[in-house]
Amino acid sequence: MLGIDEQLAFYRGARMHSAMQMATLASAEHKNGMIQFRMRLMLGWPIWALRWVLLRVCTVGRKTAAWKAQWTYIQRFWRWYFAQRECSFYTTRDLGESTEGRLLLAIRTHFMDGPFLIQALDVPVVMPIQPGLSQFRLLRWLPFPNFYRQLKPVAIDDLGTDAQYQNICRLIERGYTVLAFISPEITDRRLDQSLAFETQIMPLIRQVKNVQLVDHKEFAAYPLCTPADPKIIRVRITPLDDIVDREGHADHHVVNRIATWFGFRFGSVIRRRG
Repeated sequence: MLGIDEQLAFYRGARMHSAMQMATLASAEHKNGMIQFRMRLMLGWPIWALRWVLLRVCTVGRKTAAWKAQWTYIQRFWRWYFAQRECSFYTTRDLGESTEGRLLLAIRTHFMDGPFLIQALDVPVVMPIQPGLSQFRLLRWLPFPNFYRQLKPVAIDDLGTDAQYQNICRLIERGYTVLAFISPEITDRRLDQSLAFETQIMPLIRQVKNVQLVDHKEFAAYPLCTPADPKIIRVRITPLDDIVDREGHADHHVVNRIATWFGFRFGSVIRRRG
């Protein structure tokens, strides 16, 4: 008959062994899922590459038509890509067509935010993308495609909202819908109580009439997507005017209301040294 200490030691060991087995099985499932994902990409990519070549040929010399056609192609391509990765989405409301420029505000969750939001939103959006996407590979052993070049016709470089402030203003004045990231870096809501605002976010909010908030926080779990563990990402869209009266409140109140909507306790504007 085992004593109480021996019984406790036995059960602790059994729990550790069980946990290690579950971790091993999860790792194996993730690896198998990634193999399936890459096989589907290998089969599908040549078709998408041919479509891209035909699109470029058919829109030579037609600037407006080329932009719309490229945006539609890019949206469909990334919807296919994320579907193969078992990462789907739903939106709480559609943006809908608009004849006036609009500003969308989001926070960073992953370096693939740009491609994900392009395929998740229902209208053409000028999206900030990281130049580092040129190093992202569809398949590790292939040096192409260059996703930075693919996205560049419908995007701006993600250099931060402060650096792109004038460019964003010009695009909105020309009637484009433009997305800007509030914070300069990826922010983890589980660890950070405060949401940092770049200094030009409030001037944009004061200047642009139509401002929408876009939240896709579940996308932080994107790297874990596999056929055995698919993810459904909620894209929450709300007009800024529905949560705060911009005209009737000071900047600090507007900042705090936006931060609260995104799930933070409060917000603060970055103070850069001159």
